[in-house]
Amino acid sequence: MNNDMDNFLVSTRIGTIFLDRNMCIRRFTPVIAQEINLLDADCGRPLAHISHNFRYNGFVEDAKRVLRTLVPEEREIQNQGGKWYSMRVLPYRTSDNVIKGIVLTFVDITELKSANIEMLKLSYAIEQSPSITVIAGLDGTIEYVNPKFTEVTGFEPADAIGGHIRELQHWEGSSVPFTEIWSLLSEGQEWKGELESHSRNGLTYWESVKFLPIKDSEGQTIHYLKIAEDMSERRHTEELLRKSEMLSAVGQLAAGIAHEIRNPLTALKGFTKLLRSGAHNDSYLSIMSAELERIEQIVSELLVLAKPQAVDYLPKSVSSILNDVIMLLDTQAIITNVEIVNEIDDPLPLISCVENQLKQVFINVVKNGVEAMPDGGQLIVRARLAADGMVNIGFIDHGCGIPEKKLARLGEPFYTTKSNGTGLGLMVSYKIIENHQGVMVITSKENVGTAVVIQLPTIS
Repeated sequence: MNNDMDNFLVSTRIGTIFLDRNMCIRRFTPVIAQEINLLDADCGRPLAHISHNFRYNGFVEDAKRVLRTLVPEEREIQNQGGKWYSMRVLPYRTSDNVIKGIVLTFVDITELKSANIEMLKLSYAIEQSPSITVIAGLDGTIEYVNPKFTEVTGFEPADAIGGHIRELQHWEGSSVPFTEIWSLLSEGQEWKGELESHSRNGLTYWESVKFLPIKDSEGQTIHYLKIAEDMSERRHTEELLRKSEMLSAVGQLAAGIAHEIRNPLTALKGFTKLLRSGAHNDSYLSIMSAELERIEQIVSELLVLAKPQAVDYLPKSVSSILNDVIMLLDTQAIITNVEIVNEIDDPLPLISCVENQLKQVFINVVKNGVEAMPDGGQLIVRARLAADGMVNIGFIDHGCGIPEKKLARLGEPFYTTKSNGTGLGLMVSYKIIENHQGVMVITSKENVGTAVVIQLPTIS
């Protein structure tokens, strides 16, 4: 039995020191000799007389206290090299249940301590993150929300934990079905975009959201994560910019529209004089009626553009929207000797959109194309259904083009190629197309022309 005990003490990786009741060393394991400078000849010497490498000097006091109280103690201590040990101090008894002394054990916990420190860092980072953080299980049940979630939504953790992540958003207002996001998550993919949400007091706000799977070391999904930022203020600013740019566009259209309305008014005045003089022809009335309808259509379009509208994504015909824009700008283009060539396929599949926002984008692009050809030319407006199910809308001019260095900066706030521009129109246009889950690409060659291609998803 003694041989077995000796073999155990020699081979164990747990540092151990046996002390008698006088705090003198009885036995020790070789591994502890790396930290406490012990030799076999030290058996029988007081522990207090032995030097060591630890940043702790309370071994004897701990041992005496445990011997007196018979209550084991445990603490974490560090050596001079930065390694951490879990030290336990406990009384040891003989087979006759007699307290013969104290046992000190030292277990290397450096790796565990490092892992715990990293875990604490991550925990603090998530707890203090300025982003809303939600962790859910594979069935979508919420398991954790951070303090920022409570700050923004007003819901306490107890209100959210146990619910489903689909309950966090207002899906009807978001125009994105939850099934689309859940399908991507189930396949191990992430989703990002803008979603409408609601707070505890019933107010709605907008979030910039990313849903993504949390995977283990083997690549298996173990949780789902939602990271979000409240973007209500930014969205409000963008809406003000959109309205500002729209009003600016309406003001710039005024000259062309005045000319467009003056033509039918001249005809109406002429026919009114004829009728007053006694001349009468049924065709006069039909012509006058047609001219009045044209004036009404132009004024209606102008009002649609100018007045605020609810941001509702509704099924609309992109062909119809483009034709309305061409009607508004055609006269202004003619004044500058530009011909707008209509190559719009009709019918095209419907798209989910905010109609006046898309009109704002198309007006901005057409105006830019017209202004790029001060000596006149053709501006081609083309719309086709692509093989991938997207609607491709192209605006091609043969104007002065944009230098390559400037092309890369288009869309930046306050960067413009025009002497009297603000640089906000194109930035707003990019954002509107992005909100419609679309893409806008501009290509240009100096002194050759510019092509703007917009891709928008259709309603399946």
